[in-house]
Amino acid sequence: MRAALLAVLAERGERPFALKPYESGGSGDSRVLQIAGGGWQPLESVCLYRLKAPLAPASLLASRGSGRRGLGSSGALEKLGIGLGGG
Repeated sequence: MRAALLAVLAERGERPFALKPYESGGSGDSRVLQIAGGGWQPLESVCLYRLKAPLAPASLLASRGSGRRGLGSSGALEKLGIGLGGG
């Protein structure tokens, strides 16, 4: 939902400020928010604290080989018609 709102504001010519204070398991969500907001913002200002280990239950299951996966941020954006630009 945050990415969709950022994308709408960016399409209107605004410079929305994306913020995901904490992220675990990589910087995928922060990158999605950065791109959705128009790409003007440095990634370091989107996410202030990063943890290497995944903490979300679905991420933990996937990392343990359960085969169970969620849609993920990039999949959600694709459903909204927002591409990641080949990152």
